[in-house]
Amino acid sequence: MSMTEKKLVVITGATKGIGLGRVGKFINCGWRVAGCGRSVKAVQELQNKYGSENLFSVVDIKDDGSVAKWAKEVA
Repeated sequence: MSMTEKKLVVITGATKGIGLGRVGKFINCGWRVAGCGRSVKAVQELQNKYGSENLFSVVDIKDDGSVAKWAKEVA
């Protein structure tokens, strides 16, 4: 399956807990992941671990402007 054929999943809270667990599961199943979290360090670690095919961003989902900016990046 080529990169353009891979499905994309969007995961908030991707840097810890259930969100972090889902990141690895989806990537292992061949999906691309767009994930966000509030920790700059944790987001950078995810990006380094999973590479540029996936998009990890620092986003506070309580901030509508931050979410809107991230949504444009993901789209």
